[in-house]
Amino acid sequence: MSETAAYAASEPGKIKRVWLAVFLCGVASCVIVTVIGAAILFVFSFLSNLTNLSGPGLMVADSALGAVMNGMAAAALAATFNGFVFYITIPAATIALAASIGRFPKRRISAPAPYLRWGAIWGSILVSVGAVLAALAVLGSGSEFQILVFVGAILLGSGIGAAAGVTCAGLFLLIVKPARQIQTVDASVF
Repeated sequence: MSETAAYAASEPGKIKRVWLAVFLCGVASCVIVTVIGAAILFVFSFLSNLTNLSGPGLMVADSALGAVMNGMAAAALAATFNGFVFYITIPAATIALAASIGRFPKRRISAPAPYLRWGAIWGSILVSVGAVLAALAVLGSGSEFQILVFVGAILLGSGIGAAAGVTCAGLFLLIVKPARQIQTVDASVF
């Protein structure tokens, strides 16, 4: 009966830099969402001034399109204020990233597609929740187009979150380099 050599029977090495990447991606997500929201608010404001319409939603609130645009403006406003409530958004993003893409290297997932996909999914969820809360605060009561305001907020919030999530997942892949760490075989005998 032959025994297996110590270096051949050992468990694969620990994946390095995962917690650093998760924290840095949490901070980066807050910054990215804030910058995207500010850029969209700038475009809304520019178009509003260009067309001489009042409000950031570009349309009067008595139409269906205006309600959707007002929801989008609320989502952009919520994304811009993401930087001011960083003490809530950074831990939330860090926890979501740690629970999703932070566990992938330990599971030996090295392909970039799952990282990017789950980064986009969690980014969409987190930013959409903030956008809906902002739309709820801005909405008031008595509007006949209430659901369309929420639809606009969810659409733009999901888009902003997906863009930030994909960017953060790419940053995670650059920091951790799971394909390189997973496929590296430690053959040291000493």
